[in-house]
Amino acid sequence: MFSARSVFLGVYTSNSLIKNTFLPTCTLLILSPFVFLLARALGFEAFFSRIPQDWKTLAVLPQIVLSLVAITLATRIISGRRVFSSNDGNEGKREVPEVPYWIPGLKHLGQFIWSEEGFLKSARDSTIDGIFAYNLAGMTHNVVLSPALVEAALSHSESLSETELITWIIPENAFGMPRSAKDQYLKTLPILSEAYEKQFKEASLNELLQSSIRILEETLPDFITFNPSIVDQMPWERVSDTRLDDSDPSHSEVETNLLSLMNEFLGPAILFPLIGPSFPESYSLLFTDLETFSSSFFSLAIGLPRWFPIPGLPGAHLSRKRLLSNLTTLHNSLINEGTATDAETPTPLTAINTIQSTHNIPIPARAASTLGYIHQLTASTIPLAYWTLLHILNHSSTAEYDPTLLTRLQSETSPYAHATQHASIHPSFPSPVVLSIATPTHTFSPHCPLLVSCLRETERLYATPLRTHLATSDLTITEPASSTSLNTTTATYTIQKGSILDLGQGQRLYGSDPRYHHDPQKWVPDRFLHPVSSSTSQSTSKFSPLTNSADAIYTQEIALAFLAGVIQLWEFSPAAPGMMDQAMGKTTTPKGWRIPSIRAGRVVGLPAGDMRVLVRRKKIKGDRVE
Repeated sequence: MFSARSVFLGVYTSNSLIKNTFLPTCTLLILSPFVFLLARALGFEAFFSRIPQDWKTLAVLPQIVLSLVAITLATRIISGRRVFSSNDGNEGKREVPEVPYWIPGLKHLGQFIWSEEGFLKSARDSTIDGIFAYNLAGMTHNVVLSPALVEAALSHSESLSETELITWIIPENAFGMPRSAKDQYLKTLPILSEAYEKQFKEASLNELLQSSIRILEETLPDFITFNPSIVDQMPWERVSDTRLDDSDPSHSEVETNLLSLMNEFLGPAILFPLIGPSFPESYSLLFTDLETFSSSFFSLAIGLPRWFPIPGLPGAHLSRKRLLSNLTTLHNSLINEGTATDAETPTPLTAINTIQSTHNIPIPARAASTLGYIHQLTASTIPLAYWTLLHILNHSSTAEYDPTLLTRLQSETSPYAHATQHASIHPSFPSPVVLSIATPTHTFSPHCPLLVSCLRETERLYATPLRTHLATSDLTITEPASSTSLNTTTATYTIQKGSILDLGQGQRLYGSDPRYHHDPQKWVPDRFLHPVSSSTSQSTSKFSPLTNSADAIYTQEIALAFLAGVIQLWEFSPAAPGMMDQAMGKTTTPKGWRIPSIRAGRVVGLPAGDMRVLVRRKKIKGDRVE
């Protein structure tokens, strides 16, 4: 069935006719009952009396059906001439094989919107090439499956540019960029992108990571405080419905919503170093609003109004309104020298705001740009950490998988995420747990290969990036014979000027492609542990939604540091439905870990629902975790 993401991609990467008629058509369909009632009240039913009687009888239906069948079959046969063709063209070059279609004019648009995932996977499974094409109402999309072809395409940077989908449609519809600021924003966008990337390089990156790790060191021991009163709980506990089991006098276990807990907890570690602590502290709903906004991102990106009948959309509109209002206040404060704000302590946002001020970007446009900036960071980090933790726990709790995984990860990360707890002076007042997170290079990647492999495997399964490029001139890309298990000869393809090169969809399909990954639907923690032995693993980074963004290392290292600290300090188990009712005499049995279904996200897929879990603190004696 169609989704907001497929409608968004199908409509807004097609021609302007589709883009300009989609929303009015949806509105008309919703209002159609009222339109017919109004037409009847105004006497327009007389129009239907002019329709010939022959067209009102069932006899005409077979003629219509036969005509449609003839047209669609003829269209399918004609369009099939280019289906996955392997005939060499001029000088050994070939056109990108195009998927056949049934409906003239619309071509693949109906198939794509109705079942984007099914349509693309079917096309992938039917080709022996590392690339295929489809057409959405006049716009050709080239989906790149092979890492070798991705590398070849990106080497032609002079012939590629970001599509309007990325540069303007998303900022305008999803982030509320004012249309009046379009020219100024697009003119300044390359400068802002360069400034954004500069913040995540070398010395600046090390400073950001050190700030984030310090926050995790301070807060991870209080991930759960076991306070029964909501007043005494930490902010992340309050929003995640954290409750103690009253039947447990030791108060050593709590039940909570894991996703909400992680969202509110990781938010400060991600954003404080970048925008300063004062803004999130003054805007208590920041991370909750970002989560609500992310859950309906594609519905907002389509431009659907608040009243459109999609669950969660009204709340997403309200969250965006609050986000933009508070971010506007923040940017106003940054230009008022006499106001005590985060402007007193320079941050990456301060530097970017200075550039925007130099180019006279309006304050509302700056707020929309900052919303995209912070949403990109949280949407890259939090779901990735959540899915990875969930799979680690699931794998370690089932004999079918690898019960030793958690122990191996704890052993691997213990030198770099070290938990200690000194002897207490009084039995009623235990000493606080102290967590020290430190690595020789300020990053976990070179030192914890198994944990990195788990993260990469999660990325493979759940990446849903938006990466589209427009071919500004004709270009040629070559796939070596050894890069795929099906294509036994070197293949050279021509990409036509004006067509779209879709690397994001290619990455999603590559991650589940059995030609590149054995048993691709299964989460295998050590799949990327030995990349030298796997040629496909060496090229996987070309598809990574993290390694292809400016904040790549930053978001990955925060997720790794969080996972390492959580593994050292906390134990998790799935909560039984209604566990807290046990105190009332009801008995329930835990159902075990169940991985939620996935919904499309901007960078990483989102879980379809939250999960109730039980959390306990691990016993720590001196410098040893038990």
